[in-house]
This record gives sequence, C-alpha cells and structure tokens, in this order.
Amino acid sequence: MDLLETIQRLWYRQRAFRAMLAQLESHSDRELMRDLRLTRADLPQLAYEEAARRAVALARRQTTAAKLPVRPHG
Repeated sequence: MDLLETIQRLWYRQRAFRAMLAQLESHSDRELMRDLRLTRADLPQLAYEEAARRAVALARRQTTAAKLPVRPHG
C-alpha cells in the first residue's frame, strides 16, 4: 500500500466517523436510551467502530476491483 492510499483511507475513515457521530448525536438522550440502549458516552466508540468497519469494507471492494480483468472495448 502506498502513501496516497493510506492517506485516502484515513480521510475516508475520518469522514465516516464524523458522519456516524453526527447521526448518533442527532438523537435525544431519551431516544438513545430507550431505543438504542446507549448513553452519550458510548457514541464516540460506536462511531469509531462503524467507521473502521466501513473503511475495511471499502478496502476490500477496492482490492477486488483492482483484481478484475480489464476487457477491451468492442
């Protein structure tokens, strides 16, 4: 893996983390506790875990796409 790929993956993970954290933080305390059984203290860890999961899935898709044979047009 080269430096550019590493930077892209870190950037993607950071974006995924912020998006997930914002989504979770949009819930009220009552919704978090009643529906999700979470407290506000749980949110950063949960968002980080989801961001890492998404980054791994993206890396797998990119690796699979890179291995696909290229067919000539025509």
